[in-house]
Amino acid sequence: MNQNVYSSEILPIMTMYPEGSKSRSLYAHHQSGSYASQGNVKEDEKLQASSINGLISHQTKTLTGRQRFNLHESVGEGTFGKVWSAQDNDLNRSVAIKGYKGPIEQARYSCLEEVKFVGELDHPAIPTVYDTGLTEEGVPYIVMKLLKGEPLSEIIKRLQAGDAETHLQYSFEKRMGLIIEVLRAIDSAHKQGILHRDIKPDNILVNPAGHIWLIDWGCAVKQADVLESSLLCGTPLYMPPEQVEKRGLSPATDLFAVGSVAYELISLHRAGPTRSTITEVLQAIPTHKPKTVFEQYHPSQGYPPAEFGVSIMNMLELDMDKRTESGDAAIRCLENSLAGNFKVVCQRTYLKSNMERLMRWVNQNPRPRMRRLKLLVLLITVMLIGGGVLLGCLLASM
Repeated sequence: MNQNVYSSEILPIMTMYPEGSKSRSLYAHHQSGSYASQGNVKEDEKLQASSINGLISHQTKTLTGRQRFNLHESVGEGTFGKVWSAQDNDLNRSVAIKGYKGPIEQARYSCLEEVKFVGELDHPAIPTVYDTGLTEEGVPYIVMKLLKGEPLSEIIKRLQAGDAETHLQYSFEKRMGLIIEVLRAIDSAHKQGILHRDIKPDNILVNPAGHIWLIDWGCAVKQADVLESSLLCGTPLYMPPEQVEKRGLSPATDLFAVGSVAYELISLHRAGPTRSTITEVLQAIPTHKPKTVFEQYHPSQGYPPAEFGVSIMNMLELDMDKRTESGDAAIRCLENSLAGNFKVVCQRTYLKSNMERLMRWVNQNPRPRMRRLKLLVLLITVMLIGGGVLLGCLLASM
């Protein structure tokens, strides 16, 4: 299933200008949807409507005199911009072109914030930005890889609805495989000193081949530039306490968000606090501890496997110093769980751990060990039957 992935249902909370700028607006997600703070948002959007649409009429000429881009159709629209699919006639490839909304100063700032770090990143799961520019009306735009697929949020919705085909396609192991891909992408960014700050299901795209893209780097920032900051950027339901409280951030900040996504993907319940207003959500985050993930029941799937619980809950530690320290560490933990090497924390993990150990023992030398196992099972069966017969005789003689 291919869907538009350039619009987001859960919008980030983001100050659009640096501290001290005269004009700022705040966008946020709320339980009932997205909303904007008081201001001239509708007026600003009307002000720029002609300029945004003007991107279609503005065509950069190539050296051959042809139009550089042929825009086809709108494939998405969010609070900050609009995206079209297009053909790049110069390089003969399909692309996506995003134009930015709002006053020109705000639009340019939004564009720069989104692209200034992406050019540094080189990872298969991070979409490539090909070019940037301004229309004749001064509206900034970026040219990027045209992505096909669907947001992880849509997959979660179908899983929650009990769609049998989706459950067959996305087993628990497959879901954790997707989380490992997200961790590899974000770990690559962390090694270059870049934090994403807005990881959520809407910003994870699953392509037709079953692999992920980590999109929307508009909140990205250099870790070296983040100390005590008044800038709040991200989506509250996936934010850790230090992000809400605007304390110093680290790779552990992104890992908390990945843990929140993993929690939701495997349990089909959100890890973040459920409150009526955005203010209440932000106030609850510093002390909110979700139920252990393997204790979460959902009618469409029952309880999730317990062996992934430790990996996920370690990423959701409120204290960032106790949280999983790096993407590499989180990957190793999840891969060990997938391989059957997990920490015993309950009766289910105790049983599974011993079963995994037994199967590994059998697989080392299958034929003779299977014979031994069959003989052991037969012996236990005979002993149980014999014991039952003997007990029955004893009871009958009394």
